[in-house]
Amino acid sequence: MPERSGFVGLLIGFLSKFILLLVLLAVGAGVWGVMQEPDQLRYTQVRMKSGQWPLHWQPIRVVVVSDLHMGSP
Repeated sequence: MPERSGFVGLLIGFLSKFILLLVLLAVGAGVWGVMQEPDQLRYTQVRMKSGQWPLHWQPIRVVVVSDLHMGSP
């Protein structure tokens, strides 16, 4: 590949480094999403009592799942 000089050479050098940086950031984000993020899931159980809820009724279970970012393996 012939050497380029001047503005074109600087531009090609900058763009190649910028693309390499983007690729490394994408790979790093993918590794973090697969290795680290699943360890951050939280499970919280809360019991509430109400004087207005009839005793002979079954308790209600409420499940809230939020902020899902699907796409990792």
